[in-house]
Amino acid sequence: MLSSLERKGIVWRERRGRVYSVKFTDKGLEMLKGIKRTGKELGEEMFSEMSSKEKSNFLLLLEKTIKGFEGCK
Repeated sequence: MLSSLERKGIVWRERRGRVYSVKFTDKGLEMLKGIKRTGKELGEEMFSEMSSKEKSNFLLLLEKTIKGFEGCK
């Protein structure tokens, strides 16, 4: 996976002894900003019909549902 990201110019890595240091390139940072922006826009659209109380309740119930699934392992 890392090699693929490196070939696409999204990350670069540098060997430091027995480990690698991996960092985003400028292209990778721009992609990350775009992903964050899109996620924020989708979240705003998704919750646009809910009051802040409804949104809070929804997120609380979603968190409990996820914890329930984690307990099913």
